[in-house]
Amino acid sequence: MKKSLLALAAMGAFAGTAQAQSSVTVYGVLDLGLSNVTNDNGTNTTSTRTTAEGGAYTTQRLGVMGKEDLGKGLSASFNFEMGLGGNGAVGNKLRAAAPTGTTVANSATVPSTSTDQTLGDLVVRQQNIGLAGSFGSVRIGRMTSLADVVIGLGDVGGGNNFAGRVYSNTAATSASGNGTNLISARSDRLIEYVSPTMSGISVGVQYGTASAPTSARTVDNSAVEFGAMVRYSAGPLNVGVGLQNHKDTIASVDQRESTAFVVAGSYDFKVAQAFVNYQGGEVKNDYGTVTTASQTQPTTSAPYATAGASNKRSISEIGVAVPVGALRLAASFYIGASEAKTSEAGAVTKTDLTGYQAAALYSLSKRTNLYAVYGTTKASPPTGAATTVGDMGVGVRHSF
Repeated sequence: MKKSLLALAAMGAFAGTAQAQSSVTVYGVLDLGLSNVTNDNGTNTTSTRTTAEGGAYTTQRLGVMGKEDLGKGLSASFNFEMGLGGNGAVGNKLRAAAPTGTTVANSATVPSTSTDQTLGDLVVRQQNIGLAGSFGSVRIGRMTSLADVVIGLGDVGGGNNFAGRVYSNTAATSASGNGTNLISARSDRLIEYVSPTMSGISVGVQYGTASAPTSARTVDNSAVEFGAMVRYSAGPLNVGVGLQNHKDTIASVDQRESTAFVVAGSYDFKVAQAFVNYQGGEVKNDYGTVTTASQTQPTTSAPYATAGASNKRSISEIGVAVPVGALRLAASFYIGASEAKTSEAGAVTKTDLTGYQAAALYSLSKRTNLYAVYGTTKASPPTGAATTVGDMGVGVRHSF
C-alpha cells in the first residue's frame, strides 16, 4: 500500500514537473471605436470620412506563444500572431510564395501580379521559433524588426493608428514619398540573435534574404535585409539605437535600397514620462532598365521609380505622458524635412513635415480602457499648397 502511494506521489510530482517545463499563452487585443478623418490638399479639395471601425487606436490581433524548458539552461519558444482586419476589410495577404518584386519586409501593398493566398481578414504578424540560453537568444521566421523595437522605447503613443505621429505616417503609404516612419515594423525570413543583458546593455542583429524568380526562371528578383540594435535599460532610463537596411534587386541588375537610423528612448520621472524619437535615412533607386511585365517593381517604390531618384528624410519627435490616477494624458510633436529628387540630375524638392497628437486613456481595469485622440500631420512644400490630415476618434480597447 505504501509503495502504491509512493508510486502515485512520484507520478504526480513528475506530471507537475513536466507541465511546469512548458507553457502556452493565448493573447489578443480587441479595439472598436468611432473615428473622423479629414484630408485637405489646400486647393479647395477636402474629403471627410466618419466611421465605426476595428483597430482605431491599436491594431486588433490574436496570438499564441509558448515556451519549453529543454534543461541545462536551454529553452525553446514559438510565437504565432494574426492581425484582425477592422470593419470587414481584407487585411494584408498571407503569401503562398514570394511574388515577383516583393521585399523581405512583406509590405501591405504587393504587385497585382502576385498569386497570394488570402486568409479573410487575418494578417500574419508574427511567425517564428527560437532557442534561448546563457548565450542569449536565436530566432528564425517573421518577427518585429530590431529598429522597430528601438522606436518603441521612445513611443509615447504606443504605436497607435491615428495621424499626428511619426510612427503612424509611414513612407510606404505616402504616395508623395513624404511619410515620416522609415522603418519596416515586421519582416519575413529573418534570422535574429539578441545577446544576454549585461549591466543593462543588450545588442541584437537580424539578417534575411528572399528570392522570387519568375515562372519562366529567366528573371531573378531578390531582397536582402539587415538590422541591428543596441539597447540600455536601467531604472527609469530606457534608450536604444537601431539600424535597418534593405535592398531589392530586380533582374539581377536594377536595385532599390532603403537605409534608416533611429535613436529613441524614455525617462520616467514618476510624475511624468518623457519620450524622444529621431529617425534619419534615405531611399534611393537604380531602376532604369525595367521594361517588361516580368520585371515588375515593388509598388512601394512608386515615388522613386526613375533611375537615380532618391528621398532623404530626417524627423525628430518629442512626447510626454502624465498619469492622473486611472487617467493617462499623452501628447507628442514632431518636426522634420524631406529632400527628394526624381532623377540623378533632377532638382531637389524640399518638404517640411510637422505633426502633433494629444490623447487621453482611462483604465476601467488592467485590461480595458477608453480612449480619445486627436492628431494632425502636415506636409508643406516650398511652393504650392500644403497637404494636411486631421484625425480624431473615441473608442474602447480590451486586451487579454
